[in-house]
Amino acid sequence: MPVSARSKLEDQRRQLVQWIESCRPQGSPRNAVTVVFDGRLDVWSAAAGTSSVRIVFAQGESADDKIVRTVEEAAHRKNVVVVTDDRALQRGVRALGAKVSSVADFAGKGRPARESSGGQPRKPEAGKNISKTLEYKITSELAKVWLDKEKRGK
Repeated sequence: MPVSARSKLEDQRRQLVQWIESCRPQGSPRNAVTVVFDGRLDVWSAAAGTSSVRIVFAQGESADDKIVRTVEEAAHRKNVVVVTDDRALQRGVRALGAKVSSVADFAGKGRPARESSGGQPRKPEAGKNISKTLEYKITSELAKVWLDKEKRGK
């Protein structure tokens, strides 16, 4: 690979990792992210240990095969989310019990908290915006009120 093409590829890889670190599309920083690149480690000159994103190179196999093998070896496959638009890879990891996210859906989760135009905070999306725990508490409280009212009325 020519030096200019190698540096361009490395720049693109570095930008992806920096984007994941700054936008956190995976949600909580506790949600581990592993990025699998085709190729060998020797084309990546980023300092080891400086990133919260784990970077893996396929080295001798395709990135898709490496991803499938990684899912196979995962202790909790149902907690693994593979971000890809490749349908064959999606079917393969789903068959192993992992979840799949499209690139667009994953990228959409990484939007900054403020819109680029005007700096106004984004309005909450339509629909449910509460945690499951809060939803359960509300439902329990309402059930007590309504069920007690029905008992008293009979």
